[in-house]
Amino acid sequence: MTEHFSLRAITRLTFALLAINSWNRLNVAFGREPGQYRPGDLDGAMKHVLERFADLRDTTGRSTP
Repeated sequence: MTEHFSLRAITRLTFALLAINSWNRLNVAFGREPGQYRPGDLDGAMKHVLERFADLRDTTGRSTP
């Protein structure tokens, strides 16, 4: 591959593939079918997670959302 791509490009491509593969595996594990996601679907869950871990964010010096 180094004939065609720099080491930096290979690294970026590898991490992009890793991210795509991970998201696909999570979608399979949670039973999400392609095309089901609509913007805002996860807003309630994300708000709950941020509230749950707000105390952890406070210890890092960041303000809570």
